[in-house]
Amino acid sequence: MTRLRNISHLIKNRLGDLWWYTLILFVAHRIGDVVNAGIGLFLVPMYVPQSELGAVLPLMSVGALLGLPLIALTTPLMKFLNKYMALGEFGKVKQLLRDAFIFTGIIFAVMLLGSRLLLPLVFDRMRVEDGSLSLLIVTSGILGALVPIFLTALQALKKFTVLSLTTAFSAFVRLGAMLICLPIRGLSGYFVGQIVPSLCVIGIALVALRKHFGRKIKMTPYWNDDWKSILRYAKWPALLNLTAMLQITIEAFVIRRCLPDVESAGFYMISRFAEITLYFGFACATILFPLVSERHEKGQHGQQKLLVQSVLLTLLMGLCFTVLIVPGAHLLFKLKTDWNIYTSFTPHLIVLSLAYAIRGAVHCFVVYQTARNQFRFVPFFMFIHCSEIVVLYCLTGYTFFTPWMPQTWMDALTAFNPCRLSIVLGILLLYTLPPLFYSLISMRKTLKNSTVP
Repeated sequence: MTRLRNISHLIKNRLGDLWWYTLILFVAHRIGDVVNAGIGLFLVPMYVPQSELGAVLPLMSVGALLGLPLIALTTPLMKFLNKYMALGEFGKVKQLLRDAFIFTGIIFAVMLLGSRLLLPLVFDRMRVEDGSLSLLIVTSGILGALVPIFLTALQALKKFTVLSLTTAFSAFVRLGAMLICLPIRGLSGYFVGQIVPSLCVIGIALVALRKHFGRKIKMTPYWNDDWKSILRYAKWPALLNLTAMLQITIEAFVIRRCLPDVESAGFYMISRFAEITLYFGFACATILFPLVSERHEKGQHGQQKLLVQSVLLTLLMGLCFTVLIVPGAHLLFKLKTDWNIYTSFTPHLIVLSLAYAIRGAVHCFVVYQTARNQFRFVPFFMFIHCSEIVVLYCLTGYTFFTPWMPQTWMDALTAFNPCRLSIVLGILLLYTLPPLFYSLISMRKTLKNSTVP
C-alpha cells in the first residue's frame, strides 16, 4: 500500500494538480458513463416507446432553460465562492450558500407557476402527455442549476477526490432510481431518475463541507461590499448562458419536431455515445476553473499553458474517442434486433462526436476566460449561437415563408428536404468551428504576448 501511495505521489508530482485530478475525475466520469450508457441504451428505450424517445433530450433542455434564472446567479456565485475560499473568508461562503438556497426556493415557485402556461405548449409540440411532467421538469432544471454551486465549493477546497467519488456514486444512485421509476411511468420516471442524483450530490457536498461551515463559523455579510462586482460579473455569463441554452434547446426541438420519430430516436441513441467526447472537456474545465480563479485572485501568472494544454488535449482525446466509439456503436446496434434500425445512423455519430469534442475544447476556453473575469469573447459567441438558431429554424421550417418566397425556391427546398438529421448535424458541426477558431487565435495571441519581455 505504501509503495502504491509513493507511486501515485510520484505520478501526481510529474503531472501537476491540473492533469492529476483531471485524470481522476475523468476516470470517475467514465465509470459514470458506463452506468449511464446502460441506462440510456437499455433501460430508457425499454420503458419509453420509440414515439416518445426523441422527446427526452428536448424536455431535458426545457428543464435547463427553466433553471436559467438560477444559472445566471450560479456563475458569479461560483466565482465569488472561489474568491472567498482562496482568501479564507468562510463566513461569507456560509452566507452565500444559505442565500443560494433561499434564491432557489423563490425561483422554483416562480418557474412552477410559469410552467403552467409554457409547458402545455411544449408537450403539444413534443407529442407527449403532461401527467406529472411539469413539476418534475421544473424540479430537475432547478436542481441541475443548483448542483454546480456545491460542486464549486468542493472544487475551491481542492476536494477533488470527494468530487470524483461523488460523480461515480451519483451514477449508481441514478441507476437505482431509474430501475424503480421507469417501469412505473416512462418519461416521468426518467425525470425522477434525474432528480434523485442531484439531491444525492447536494447531500454529499453538505456532509463534506460541514467541518468548514459548522456552528463555529458565523455568517459574514458580503453583499454590501461586493454587490456591484457580483452583478457586473453576472451580466456577460448570464447572456452567454442564455444564448447557449437556447441554441441547445432549439437543436433538440428541431430534431424532435421537424424530423420523423425514428430520426429523433436515432439522435437520442447516438448522442449517448457522442457525449463521451464532450465529457473530457467538462472534466478538465472542472479542475481548471478553481486553479485559474485562485491564481488570478492572488495575482499569479503563468496560467496560459494550462489553457493550451486543456484545449489541445481535449481535442485530441475527442478525436481518439471518435475513432473508437463509432465502430463500437455500430457493432452494438447490430447485437440487438430492436437496435438494428439505428445502424444507419452510424455516419451521423461521426459528425456529432466531432462537434461535441470541439464544444468540450471551447468550453475549456470559456471557463478559463470566465475565471479571469475576461468576457471580450462573449458577444461573438452569442452571435454564433443566435445565428445557428435562426438558420436551423428558418431552414427546417421553410414552409412558413411560402407566402413570401418564389415558388421555384420552395420547390427547390422541398426537393432538397432540409428536414433531415444529416442536415441538422451538419449545421451543428459547422457552427462549432467559429468559436474554436476564435479560441485558438486568442490562445496564440495570449502566448505570444506572454513571451514578449
